Amino acid sequence: ERHGLPLEWPNFLDDFQRHWPTDEDHTYVDFVRVGSHGNGPARSGNPKWRRLTEEWSGSAKSVFHFDVPGTVASSAHAGIPWLRFIREQCGDQVHVWPFDGWEIPEGKSAILEVSGAANSIGTYGTPTSTTPIALRRGLQGPTMMARSRRISIRH
Repeated sequence: ERHGLPLEWPNFLDDFQRHWPTDEDHTYVDFVRVGSHGNGPARSGNPKWRRLTEEWSGSAKSVFHFDVPGTVASSAHAGIPWLRFIREQCGDQVHVWPFDGWEIPEGKSAILEVSGAANSIGTYGTPTSTTPIALRRGLQGPTMMARSRRISIRH
């Protein structure tokens, strides 16, 4: 709403990637924040803004709250352009939950975020970090594995 964008997930991803191109080679969140890549200041938010999931948790920080202990701002800003990349590579075979809808269709792979104490899959950073999780519903869909900054997609 603040930037006059249509309230649709694909439009948000395209706009975000244009301003925070962290999926490009040698482009890191800090580079965008200081202005050497992208145009982060044009799409920065208020550190007091919180998503519903952050409000419900009671202790999670805003995705716009950088440089404080327990923050997920850098992770979020680094990862969102990669969601766009995955959607481009996989087309309608992948479902980003909950942005593509609350129900994960049969036969689609799903990407979701598991945070803090809810992360029982394994150790991933600190207890306050978030973990992107790829799941497959049904027998079809790609298998996705994140390896450093490269994404391997198998159909």
